[in-house]
Amino acid sequence: MKSKLLKPVSADEATRPMPDHFAAIRDRIRTKRKPAAEPEVGIFFVYEGMPFIDGTPVNEAEPYGSFTGHAVGHPSFWHFLQRNGAVPSDVEYDEVPRGRVGFQTEEQKFYVFADPCILKDTQIIDRIERELNLPSADTAPPKLDSHYRCPGCMKTEKQRREEEADWDF
Repeated sequence: MKSKLLKPVSADEATRPMPDHFAAIRDRIRTKRKPAAEPEVGIFFVYEGMPFIDGTPVNEAEPYGSFTGHAVGHPSFWHFLQRNGAVPSDVEYDEVPRGRVGFQTEEQKFYVFADPCILKDTQIIDRIERELNLPSADTAPPKLDSHYRCPGCMKTEKQRREEEADWDF
């Protein structure tokens, strides 16, 4: 493959006025640009490595104690995903790793609470934080929460060994 060498731009060419039609295109693009996305609170599932996220802009979030949060619950969001064929209809919402992002109003910080299965995967956590536009400076490190434990995470190590032994023939 050959590289194309470009000649340097002279001072006269650099200061030359932009043709009107290009200036108009530039101006249209500038006016259509979205403003910076607002951070959101929300809920999420991770099913077979794929995150499913539902969020609400933090200024529209509902109060919940010292937090503001997403009004939609995990069961409703899971049923929505099932109705739309995104996830299987024979899997219950509490069988899937899940979590929540809330905004602590006194500290002015976002908190990500998630199942241990999700917290192990930093790429998934990064994607959730990116999708919800969480500012890194105002987001606490992700935390475990007893509400968010899939059946696999609820089992003790002893139970896992016993189950594996049951399958050994």
